[in-house]
Amino acid sequence: MVTEEGVVGDVRYDGVDYDSHSTDGGNYIAFHAIGEATVAVDFEEETISGSASNFYEVDLDTVDLYAADELYDNAEGTAIAGSFDIIDGGYGVEGTLTHVNGTVVIYGADLDYADFFGADSEVFVYEADGISSVGGDVRHSAYILFAGHDTSASD
Repeated sequence: MVTEEGVVGDVRYDGVDYDSHSTDGGNYIAFHAIGEATVAVDFEEETISGSASNFYEVDLDTVDLYAADELYDNAEGTAIAGSFDIIDGGYGVEGTLTHVNGTVVIYGADLDYADFFGADSEVFVYEADGISSVGGDVRHSAYILFAGHDTSASD
């Protein structure tokens, strides 16, 4: 999952008004995409590697990203090009996505949190925070999440 968040008052980008996506905190979701990821954790080397692709840009008018329940039940999305890689042994994420409007956005984020959950460590979560940029200009704060369940361990 990739999310870009802006600050209300800077509510227009490419002619789009994001007021409808504002929150009580004065921020708004400017972009949201979901994709498929593969992650490997090497416990001996204490490293994490992985990648993500097959992204869909979520139509923000069809989902309330701040709702805890039924998050994607009514979501609509469009396939977009791009991919991400976990870098530096797991301490960062880099990638690009081509938004539906054709804008190529570059992302860079640092590891914020990674952990396993469940009695058998069947859920893995990797969170990174950083920025998105277009043409070298910072665009928004960016949040990148690799998460999965039914993990498996191997030698």
